[in-house]
Amino acid sequence: LLDQMLDYTGESEAEFAKMMQEFFSALEKIQSRTDLFLNFRITAYILLYMQFIQLMLYFSFHPRMGVLTATINKASSALAHFFALFFLLFMTLAFMAHWMLGTHIVEFQSFSLTLASQARMLFGEFIYASSADEIEGVMLLMYWLYAFTFMLVVFFTLLTFFLAIIVDSFALVKKDEQLNFTEHDFLHDCFDAPMSWWVYWVNDFPVRSDMIHTLQARSAEPKRNDSAAGCALKDM
Repeated sequence: LLDQMLDYTGESEAEFAKMMQEFFSALEKIQSRTDLFLNFRITAYILLYMQFIQLMLYFSFHPRMGVLTATINKASSALAHFFALFFLLFMTLAFMAHWMLGTHIVEFQSFSLTLASQARMLFGEFIYASSADEIEGVMLLMYWLYAFTFMLVVFFTLLTFFLAIIVDSFALVKKDEQLNFTEHDFLHDCFDAPMSWWVYWVNDFPVRSDMIHTLQARSAEPKRNDSAAGCALKDM
């Protein structure tokens, strides 16, 4: 683009039209390349996010490393009911704030802006809206009624419920983990896996699959004897 602008001498309208055509052609190529790179970044972001979810699921191969996934799985039912309740109350308060206070407070001028403002209030960014200084009388009372309800119901109660659900599920997972006597901590098991293979190889222990097959065959033998005894009784 810069070369095209510098090469322009301004001698004729045809040269100017040609320069402008080349300019917009180059601009269109730059825009297409920018869109292509943006699509690449979005695709890479989605793939990275999927790998992040996959990494959390892979942690479940070990009981102590899979505490996160086990806790979410244990709390899934309670979390589903919690999010349903949270969504209904959050949307109702947003509609009330926009419908009653939208003409007086900038943060509540549109429904989407009200949702964004409530999300910021949820994270503790602000509770008292900056435009609330400009209202008075009944509208100020309506605003404080809304703000107090939001703080009491959403900011304190519902967030406490969410933490209680997670902590309670984590306690159940830890209780189940204490009943599992077949595993140790993650580092110990990482060291024990190759050491067990080495001990089996040095002492010439039977292969694990052969041991399982032998035990299954032994456990099936009484069943075969019982069936044979039953057939013998029928023959008698």
